[in-house]
Amino acid sequence: MNIDIRIADREPTLADLLEVLARNDRLSKTRRRDLISAVKTTARLLNRRPEEIAANARELRERLARIHPTLANMTAKRLANVKSDLAAALKHVPAKRKVRIREGGYSAPWRAFRESLETDWQRYTLARLARYCSARRIPPERVSDELIGRFGEHLDQTQIAKNPDKIVHITIQTWNGFVSRTGADLPLLTKPASRRYITRPLSDYPQSFRDDVEAWIDRQSRNNLWSEDGPGEALRPTTLTNIRATIRQLASALVDSGQPVEDITDLSTLVDLDNLKAGFDHLIKRNGGDIPVRLLGMSATLLAIARYKVKAPPEQINEIGAIKSRLKKRLKKAGKVDRSGLTEKNKARLAQFEDTRNVDRLLTLPEHLMRRAKASKRVSSRAALGVMYAVAIELLLACPIRVGNLAPLNIETHFRWYGQGRSQRLAMVIPGSEVKNGEPVEVDLPQESMRLVKTYLADWRPLVSDAPGDWLFPARGGGHRLPSHLSQEMARVIFKHTGLLVNAHLFRHLAGMLYLIENPGEYETVRRLLGHRKMETTTTFYAPLENKQAVKRYDEAVLSKRRRT
Repeated sequence: MNIDIRIADREPTLADLLEVLARNDRLSKTRRRDLISAVKTTARLLNRRPEEIAANARELRERLARIHPTLANMTAKRLANVKSDLAAALKHVPAKRKVRIREGGYSAPWRAFRESLETDWQRYTLARLARYCSARRIPPERVSDELIGRFGEHLDQTQIAKNPDKIVHITIQTWNGFVSRTGADLPLLTKPASRRYITRPLSDYPQSFRDDVEAWIDRQSRNNLWSEDGPGEALRPTTLTNIRATIRQLASALVDSGQPVEDITDLSTLVDLDNLKAGFDHLIKRNGGDIPVRLLGMSATLLAIARYKVKAPPEQINEIGAIKSRLKKRLKKAGKVDRSGLTEKNKARLAQFEDTRNVDRLLTLPEHLMRRAKASKRVSSRAALGVMYAVAIELLLACPIRVGNLAPLNIETHFRWYGQGRSQRLAMVIPGSEVKNGEPVEVDLPQESMRLVKTYLADWRPLVSDAPGDWLFPARGGGHRLPSHLSQEMARVIFKHTGLLVNAHLFRHLAGMLYLIENPGEYETVRRLLGHRKMETTTTFYAPLENKQAVKRYDEAVLSKRRRT
């Protein structure tokens, strides 16, 4: 098909695209109707008029990626078709320069190359590159890193449904794999640099630094009522892990900013003001110029090290404290740390549940996942994982504990069965020594929760892991699932089936919000439900959420009267 893209004086919009499509008599009536429908549907999904939306593939891809078919009241197939037809429609968009490209089949060199490939998967994965190069008369022998860069730019300007970076990554991976295995006389391509940052291991540093770190961690892990150089009671293992990670992150940032690794000899190096600022500046730069929220916790850790481990001079301790205060102030102003206790991200995610349909989607998700597993053609570990996440979600709905307590739940020590038959009950019991704030958890689970747990234990848990032990959520190779992994995978499952953005910790905030909507002002119940020691903690987090409900109740009590007149 010849693509004749006409000149435009400004950035074209979807309204311009609709006009072009309506006048395009080279398209069949059915194809023109489908493309116009996709453009109009896109505008509806984005809640904007077509003339307000740029006909830009990159922007549309990013915005449509946030649209979930469930929330859009359409099937996944329908949304995929809309994206596919939109991508096809964008080929007709007016542009500022005239371009004429022959798109379609493969050139003779690329047909021969495709025939030499080993599998259909390779042919499928390299099809886009083959068509791109065929249209530009570039043979396989001239594929290069520079060409792949141009190919990536082309994808960025044309792809709607797929992530261009992922397409480029898998294209390079498949190309290099074929060339390496077959010895084909073709160039190997450079793998794109990973965007994931990995901190240096402690083994990279001098022994004196490693010894100093372990001595500090050891001090934090022991009770010592009379010690003046650490906490009066032992810190929890998770907290100790976070402290070690914080030290590694700053040390690694310091090395990346130019400090020789051999000069980092003990913890006093990290709390030196010049080094601390250099490390923080590097972390801010790596975050695109924005202050990462983790710097606030990092500054608190460094303040404790300076005060209790290094015994730094008062003026140095005061300056680190001032840095911590300035970070908190800046983060609050940016909405990343809120005075109400809730971040802007959590507020946005809670706003999803102002729509009662979304509440229903989450509340019924465990049952939905169980039905899917039972309906699967064969009992498999994949189906069992679905049931496992159903249990995790169900327990958080029944009793919103922290994910640090959810992940290591033990069948023998954390669950108690009472009675038999229809009167049987299941209690979840977590001692205060295992809970973040020391408040124990003891709750009788609802009957539907108990039945789900019972079915999971009897029929599905053995398929989740080769060595399940007594863990409710066993890892594949033994032990229990890590809290971070369980939370991430649970969030992925929830989004896949409901379109909602929910991590494990949001269940706590959601429980407080939903209860207060039905029972305004009953903070004591929420305090007990969430295990807060102080009422101030509860009101700080959840009182602001009641403001919107207060306005709604005012509208119902007062303003609705004028609608009746």
